[in-house]
Amino acid sequence: MNLEIQRQLAEYDRKHANELDAIILWQLHAQFGFGAKRLRRFYDRFKAEYFDLIKRYELDEGDNIWLCTYKLKEIGVDIESWNKDGAVK
Repeated sequence: MNLEIQRQLAEYDRKHANELDAIILWQLHAQFGFGAKRLRRFYDRFKAEYFDLIKRYELDEGDNIWLCTYKLKEIGVDIESWNKDGAVK
């Protein structure tokens, strides 16, 4: 039973990861004109950096969101603050 629960959770994670990737890629296309080749380059590089960052700091998968949030704050991007600012404009 635990194996089935883990399988379903993994599928759920994959589904939402794909949706999040799709939102990011679509916005890069719609707002900045990225074509298929450029989107693929971004996607491949993003994926590689994501896993490199996790490995570099030797964190568990669950810690990666905090780390990226922290790294963004270092360059003046506060996602929490942006989310508190309100609705989509």
